[in-house]
Amino acid sequence: MLKHTLILAVLAGMVSPALAAATPYADKVYSYTLGAGGGFGLSSLPGNVSGPPDFNFREFRRDVLASQVFSLGIGGVVIVEFTDNLIADGPGVDFTVFENGLIDLRNGRTFYEGAEVFVSADGTGFFDLGYAEGKMTGLIYNAIYDDPSFNPLNPAVSGGDSFDIAFDRYGLSTGLTTVKYVRLVDDGDGAPDGSGCAGFDLDAIAAVHSAPEPSTFLVVGASSCGILVMAKKAARRATLAREKMNLSTGGLQ
Repeated sequence: MLKHTLILAVLAGMVSPALAAATPYADKVYSYTLGAGGGFGLSSLPGNVSGPPDFNFREFRRDVLASQVFSLGIGGVVIVEFTDNLIADGPGVDFTVFENGLIDLRNGRTFYEGAEVFVSADGTGFFDLGYAEGKMTGLIYNAIYDDPSFNPLNPAVSGGDSFDIAFDRYGLSTGLTTVKYVRLVDDGDGAPDGSGCAGFDLDAIAAVHSAPEPSTFLVVGASSCGILVMAKKAARRATLAREKMNLSTGGLQ
């Protein structure tokens, strides 16, 4: 009984960290091509585009740091990857793209750039879902006033631009059940200013619906099988050793 308990404890110790580390946000940058005037935040990749959206607001404007966003530049492209989880098809929209949208509370003037959004399950065949335009409904006001109700996984209050992986921009079925890669292509209508801050400024991508990446379970499962095999071999060796000792002592314990 003790032996089995120890084995289960070891397995639990392996599985729990693997699952606990998975988050519903993009994890890494698969590739990028800078456009004109882009590159702000390049040295901070992938941390500035992975995880939840970053907030660092002053009274009337967002104080943007290189550790918070990545500027694609005019016509720039980035492909981000979900490694420990995947965007999954669920009811309604499935993921939200957060751009560095700004609003001047004094006059209501807004500042944001757009990007065309493509998704893929395997990194080769991409589907065009339409445009992210840095929508700020919910996001900007919750962030400025530090509203604890803000939830980047709830499109009703998060702001950003949300998409359903089941349909492309024309309303046609994609056939996708999960997405591993998201490609963003700056829409090219901005103006390079020479500071590296031009074009779409990617902050984060959040999976409203997500599922663990299958390979996570394969790795854990393979390791678990290995532990079970080793445990069985150890138990067998212990049994043989006891039998050998019993024979040498005439069966006396």
